[in-house]
Amino acid sequence: MTDDVLRTDGGDGVENRAPVGRSPGVTDGLDTVFDLLSSSRRRYLLYYLAEVDEDVVELSAAVGAVGEYEATEPEAGGRSPREATRIALHHDHLPRLADAGVVDYDPRQGTVRLTGREGLSEWVEHARSRELE
Repeated sequence: MTDDVLRTDGGDGVENRAPVGRSPGVTDGLDTVFDLLSSSRRRYLLYYLAEVDEDVVELSAAVGAVGEYEATEPEAGGRSPREATRIALHHDHLPRLADAGVVDYDPRQGTVRLTGREGLSEWVEHARSRELE
């Protein structure tokens, strides 16, 4: 099945092709949302940012919150879980979220602010309720 065609059998054994009405803008937005939510570490960060009362949070607080969700053991190579989380957030997850317009990340100040993205908050809440039951 292609992205824009729905195949149906009209009962006569002949496959009919009917166009599927879809919005490319919505499809692209959903692709971005699900890509962002595909990493547990990014999801945990988004759960934390969505639940805190502050508009701007310190990176160290976000690292601690993600670490609590993960409850990980020390990584190979001797890095503490907290340091590994900080490095991953700083170099990978926060830049991705910033590029998608979800957060403002100031690496010089070590601060993060959730800016939101249309449709993301409902999926974050849904994922949180399912994952953390």
